[in-house]
Amino acid sequence: MWALRSLIFILLYVLIFIYAMAFTNEVGWSLFVLMTLVLVIEIASLLGSLKRLRISSTDNFPVHVGEKISLPLKIQKSGKRPLLFTYLLLINEIKTQTVTFLFYHGQTDSAVITWQPQNRGTSQQLSFTFKTGDPFGWFEKSQKVQLSSHRLILPANHLSAPSFRKYLQNEQNKRFFGTPSFDIKSYRHYRPGDPLKQMDWKLSSRQQMLILREYQQYQEVETYLIFYGSKSIYFEEMLSFFYTLQKDWIQANVKVFLFGKNVISQPPTVRDFAKITPLEEPPIWPDFTGKQVILVTPEKDQTLTEHLLSLKNQRNLQVYDYNNLKDWERKERLWQNS
Repeated sequence: MWALRSLIFILLYVLIFIYAMAFTNEVGWSLFVLMTLVLVIEIASLLGSLKRLRISSTDNFPVHVGEKISLPLKIQKSGKRPLLFTYLLLINEIKTQTVTFLFYHGQTDSAVITWQPQNRGTSQQLSFTFKTGDPFGWFEKSQKVQLSSHRLILPANHLSAPSFRKYLQNEQNKRFFGTPSFDIKSYRHYRPGDPLKQMDWKLSSRQQMLILREYQQYQEVETYLIFYGSKSIYFEEMLSFFYTLQKDWIQANVKVFLFGKNVISQPPTVRDFAKITPLEEPPIWPDFTGKQVILVTPEKDQTLTEHLLSLKNQRNLQVYDYNNLKDWERKERLWQNS
């Protein structure tokens, strides 16, 4: 197609030249000048190399899987030689978005595209295509380019995790977590039904009325939030659930543990959440004694099952896998629809 159009254009140019030379009138030479001008524009539009264009992004803030963001891009040329395109198209191959630059002459320019990462990690390759051509659309050329987005891509925000977090915290308020405290919180007047063992008889005799001691109900215990990354098809969903669960946990004295491959720090960083992969060998467990433990896992594998059996006397241990989460979600939907 390219060769055929070029041949037609050259033949047309030669015919107009012959006509102008044969008749030497104003119409012929005007057509010849016009065709020469078109030829110059065509050559200028097609001589520039798209390989000299560079694309980059200065935005490196973390994003979440499935989150739509506006990604700023910078377009610039390499080398000092001039570059001229009557138009330049930047095509995002993932979302088929197109940004148009008119009369691009090598200047540093910018564009914004919508990006929705689909996989966790520390970087992701984005594919783009530069396309240009002559002003009349007869000839076109294109060049594929890759942009390495060096940013942290974190787990998706799980929709059920905030409600589940409220459920867990409410359950903690209902159950006995910790040891009784004998610190006096306040004094107040006796009310019928109050336990007599909390009566302060000395103070009551001085005040000539019954005075009751109120104690701190419980001493706060340390909470361990643990993700055990067993190999499972549910790994990504349960990691997303755990990431959202712990992200806004407001209870004091909480420690977060990630058990998986490529986790290098404790407490885990956002980079650990971006890089973690399923476990390949048993982890080093912390001491659960006297701790409130909430353990999240995709599935209970043999290593986890054996460790849980060794902790059968640990009464402040709660384990939630994928099936537990789905059962809770079904109950939650039934309760909301009732």
